[in-house]
Amino acid sequence: MDQNVLLLSCLLMIFLQVVHIFEEIAGELSRLAGSLARYLVAASVLVAINIAFVALIILNLRAGYVLGMIGSGISILNGIVHLGAYIKTGTFHKGIGAGMWSGIPLAICGGFVLYQLFSSL
Repeated sequence: MDQNVLLLSCLLMIFLQVVHIFEEIAGELSRLAGSLARYLVAASVLVAINIAFVALIILNLRAGYVLGMIGSGISILNGIVHLGAYIKTGTFHKGIGAGMWSGIPLAICGGFVLYQLFSSL
């Protein structure tokens, strides 16, 4: 698979992760973490993992591919959890259902990145 397509897909996934964070904040999902500050720390770690694996892939280090598989797997799981919560609660405005609208594209993009990472090995 072309390295440029992989890197652009990774950047799209990072963008969707940030959009997802804003949607979760708007849906008051940060209350489940206890505070907005705690939530932002956890969200920042996820974004940092994604940025780190892109940097490692650019440096052509195998660890970047492994870390990328973890990051994209989290993105896929994130979308599935929010969709399941929306189906269960019937709301995407507050609580765990918040994030469904951005979670679905994030999961799809994460799946595409995961496929590309496996193809690149």
